[in-house]
Amino acid sequence: MKTKLKKKNEIFKKILGIKSLKFRECGIYYCNLQFSIFINYLITYT
Repeated sequence: MKTKLKKKNEIFKKILGIKSLKFRECGIYYCNLQFSIFINYLITYT
């Protein structure tokens, strides 16, 4: 389960063209909002 999630995370980073550092740089609310949107996207379309 965790490996699958990590793999999806890597794919998701590649799609967005971002590094994990970028997540820490932006505001917490914004990040969580964006992250939940993409998690929902991943769950729905993968």
